[in-house]
Formats: sequence, C-alpha cells, structure tokens
Amino acid sequence: MGTRVGAGFACLGLALLFVAPVGGIVYVDPGDAVMVDRTPIIVFGEVRSVAAASRARYPSTDAIFEVEQVLKGNVPGGTILVRQLGGVSEDGVYSGIRGLPMMAPGDRMLLFLEEIPDARDTLAYRTVELSLGMFFEVPSAASSLLVREAAFHEEVPASANRTGSESLSQRPRASGSFRGWISDRARGVEREADYFAATPADGPVSVVSPYRLLSSPSSCSAPNLPIRWRQFDRGRSVGFTIHADGQPGIPGGGIAEVVRAMRAWNEDPESTIQLANLGTTNKKAEVAQADGVNSILFEDPHDVIPGYFQASTGGILAIALTRFRCAEENRHKIPGNRAHEALPIVEADILTQDGYGRSWAALSLSASKVHEHVMAHELGHTLGLAHSCAQGFSDTCSALTGDSLMKATASGKHIYRGGLPNADDLAAVRFLYPAHSGPASPSDLTAKAIDQHSLELAWQDNSNDETAFDIFERSINETEFTLIASAGSNATSFVVEGLPPATYRSYRVASRNAGGRSSSTSEASAVTLGETEPCAEDEQTLCLNEGRFRVTAEWAAANGTGGAPPRSCLPVAGFQQSGRRDSRLVP
Repeated sequence: MGTRVGAGFACLGLALLFVAPVGGIVYVDPGDAVMVDRTPIIVFGEVRSVAAASRARYPSTDAIFEVEQVLKGNVPGGTILVRQLGGVSEDGVYSGIRGLPMMAPGDRMLLFLEEIPDARDTLAYRTVELSLGMFFEVPSAASSLLVREAAFHEEVPASANRTGSESLSQRPRASGSFRGWISDRARGVEREADYFAATPADGPVSVVSPYRLLSSPSSCSAPNLPIRWRQFDRGRSVGFTIHADGQPGIPGGGIAEVVRAMRAWNEDPESTIQLANLGTTNKKAEVAQADGVNSILFEDPHDVIPGYFQASTGGILAIALTRFRCAEENRHKIPGNRAHEALPIVEADILTQDGYGRSWAALSLSASKVHEHVMAHELGHTLGLAHSCAQGFSDTCSALTGDSLMKATASGKHIYRGGLPNADDLAAVRFLYPAHSGPASPSDLTAKAIDQHSLELAWQDNSNDETAFDIFERSINETEFTLIASAGSNATSFVVEGLPPATYRSYRVASRNAGGRSSSTSEASAVTLGETEPCAEDEQTLCLNEGRFRVTAEWAAANGTGGAPPRSCLPVAGFQQSGRRDSRLVP
C-alpha cells in the first residue's frame, strides 16, 4: 500500500518518510514464539508477480511467490500463490483492509502462511493474522533487516499474563539471525531471541511528519492520493448502521460507545465531518464488496478475519475496510484546501474479531472506554486517517503525536480517555475536511442532447446562499476543466449552445458566493444530435412536414405477393392540430 524502504539502514530515518503503512487493523502482538508455534508454513523468498484474483470470495489480489527457503512445514514446488484481500475492480473501485500492505513484484519477504480452506479449487495461502504474518526485507549498512509495516497495536493488560515481548513487535530483525531462530524453534530447539537490531540513535524521531493520511495504492491509475468522503462538502452526512446484537463483553453491547466515538469526530467546528448513526439492524451487511451500506459489525459474522482472538496468544482485534474510486477521472480538489487533490470514498465497514470483547476489552479496567477508543480509532481510518506515529518503530512519536487517537500504539490513560481526538488528530481531519465559507456543492448533474447544436445540463441546488453556478467544460485534450459560463442563483439548469453536431462534451458545475466556490459535481456528459440527410421524394418516398419526416411503405397481398407501392398509391391528407401540422396516410 506504500513505497517499500529501499535505502540502507544507516539512512532509515529518512527512508521512513517514504513508507506509507495505511493502518486500520487493531491487534495484540502475539510475540514471535507464539507466531512460529501457531503457523503451519513459514517461507522466505521474493514476490515475482501480482494480479487480480479470479473466482475469489471477495475482491482479492494473487501474488506468485518464489520460495527460496522453507523454515517450517512444506510447500509444493518452488512457487506458491499467496492471496490477499483487496484489489481494484473493473469499475476502478479499490476494496481492501486498511493496514494490510499489498505485496508488489520484487518484494523480498518472510511470510507466515496457512492454506485458505475455501480457495475454490485453487491451492492458495494467506498470511497468518494478516499484516502480522508479513516481514519485508530491506538492506542495511551491515546486513539485511526484516521489518513489519505496523498496524494499530494495543498493549496487553496485566491480567492476560503475557511475557511483555510485544514491546519488541516493531523492532527490526536481522534477517539471517531471525530466520535461523525460526528454523531452530520449528525443529524444537528453543533459544534466546538474539536477532533484534537496534534502532539508530538518529532514527525517525527527528524526521517523522505529524499526522498521516491514507493514500491510494500503486495499483490505482491515480496513485498516492489521500482518500476522503465528498458528502461532507455538500453538507451531507455519512451514516453507519450498527448491528443490533452489539459487542459481547461490553456493557449494553457497546452501541452507545460507537455513537460517542462518532460524536467525538463530529464536534470539531473547524471541519465539515458529519458521521451519522443510522440505527441498529438485524441484517448482517456484506463487507469488502459493494452493498451501499456503511456498517459496523461485531464478532466478524462473515469470517473475513481469519481465526479467533485469544488473550493468551494475541492477534487481530478489529479492522476497517474501505472502498474508494481510484481512477484518474475521480481525483478532485479538496474544498477549502484546493492546492491538494484526493480520491472519493464510496463505502466503509468496521469489523471486530471473534472474541475481541470477552477476551480483550473485558480484561481492562474500563471495557467501555477501551471499546470507545477502538471504535473512534477505526472510524478515523474510515475518514481517511492513517497512523500518526509509531508505524515502524516504537520511538517515532513526538510530544504532539504521542497522545493522538490515531497513534499506532495505545495503552494506559491514553486508552481510558475514550474516543477523544487530540490536536494532531484534528489537524488531520481539518486538512481533509476543512470548514470553508463557500456554499454547498450542487449534485446529481445530468446532461442530455436537445438538438444538433445544444446540450441541456440539470442539477440539484443544495445551497441557499450561492450567487451563481459556474459551468465547467472538459478541455479538448481531456486534462482539465475550463469555466465556460455561469448561471444565476437558484438556477437548476443551463443550455450549452453553439456546439457541432454529433459531438461529445463533458461538464461539471460548482456553486459560488463571496466566500468562495464549492467543490464541483461529478462529471456528466452527452453527445449532440447528428446531421440528417435532406428528404428527397421519389416513386416510393413521401417527404412530410417540410421535409422533417420521410415515409415509405411496403404491402403484402393475400396471395403472398408484395413490394413497395408507387408514390401514386400514397395519397396524404394534412390537418392542423394544437398548432402543429401533422400528416397521416390515407389508405
């Protein structure tokens, strides 16, 4: 989902500026020993190619992985197929889990794998615990390192009786030493974990940026752009339905905590965010594919997340899935921040893992606050926010980002604060959704041909303070839109005239007042009517209504003969009706 680290470890602080882990998975790190013990297949090698998966249950991507070393288990042959949830559909919509880095050709990786039980007649594997089962090899000054692209990580409560090794989760591992340790443990030889590499003293603390935004992957035709909802630009809300069963392990089912988490994002007066609770439903909405519903589901009812959470072994707590349009024509300028462009989100879902509430939140001092915090964090991802810090190493946080809701790690009073965003979180949403004084955007733009030289545009007026509507036409070279005309306030249509016959044109409309211009509508296009040949009468043809209509006739007799009658057999009577001259054939 982001550019891999390609610089040496001596330059790791700078290299981290180009890593874009997108966040969206909440997990408890099981620790390396537990991961090795629970994983049936562990391999090291290189990604050779990637392609859209066929016949997969959800939109997915298949990677052909060339195995160089089998550290545990057995695989058939030198190459295997590794399937990841997520990919770009034919209509240019990306679907996937925010926080699951997508493999790319040339990636050298250590993978913890299990066979997919329902791969539909294809032997395919998936990574154990999604991003936890993926390590990327990067070069360093001394030796190669294995690093994770981190997701949101919770510290284990004391009552879980864990070893504390999870604090090492994001430390880099020396590639050769770590692989040797895994091979030994898989053979039953236990020894000290002596493979961790030290983070350099001049590491990413000094260069890490404050907030971070989710961005489109390289598989999109418009890559590396932030993603955001456009509904807020038009004064509309983005609503989520909440499954009525609620979250087991949370008093009252945790629905009140979800609503409080939404409210925490809505209450910033300097952004346009309007998350809405659409109520509860007994229907378990589909996820990772289009169903027109933004949903919050508990206990993973569709088994999207592999496995089951257990405090003794750790694993995934919750994930956020998003669908967004990633084609070039979907890029738009951010209203109030028009120097930057983004891509539109079309749908989002949040899922908690089986066992999350009873095996995790219920162990804390305040299950309600922990649940509110996790829900607010995941809602932040559905708004387009990535992790503010602690994405690859534990010391990447500053005084500002260290207390942020979108920090990649959370513990203690940070969790028990609930879902309140801090200054860094608010700076992120104010970048994506700045409050601006311009009018609300029009919507539902349509275009249709009137005649050979004119097209009519029509739209929905969503504002009550605009002074004009600006009409933009796509340029001939199709690289930008140019202002061609304006319509007055409260207008809902406009006729574009003087166009050539049979010509394609595409338009957008924006509202405007003294405070500025709104974002533009979605694009609408039409083709003017084509030229017609003049009507010429002959023995089989009549020209009616001053040549506007051409009439011919054929006949068939009872004996089976037939053909085109001569013109003399087509007498015509004309008459006036409703101010229009009509013609009819008289037998």
